[in-house]
Amino acid sequence: MLHKRFRLRDPLDFQRLKTQGTSKHHAWFIVSYQPNGLDHNRYGFVTSRAVGNAVTRNRIRRQLREIVRQLHQQIRVGFDIVFVVRRQAVSQPYHAIQRIVVQQLQATKLWV
Repeated sequence: MLHKRFRLRDPLDFQRLKTQGTSKHHAWFIVSYQPNGLDHNRYGFVTSRAVGNAVTRNRIRRQLREIVRQLHQQIRVGFDIVFVVRRQAVSQPYHAIQRIVVQQLQATKLWV
């Protein structure tokens, strides 16, 4: 489980990342990030109703949280990072999602 201090919860933080953050787009996810001035990262996950029903949205969020928990040590420190899930990601297997998350983090230079 991803520790509470690593979670991005405040709607203002999500809005700040949407308007001021840097984004990297993929068919399955949009990754937005911005320095947060802290000694740790905070992560947020956005799944709109267009992605699917509640069960589907919760499953993909759980998968992403677990992927980020496993990869947390290899991600540069001091950023707020938000993953916006697109509908295409829902039908993908766990390992494919993990591979794309790593690729996106490498593309954004957040991968150590």
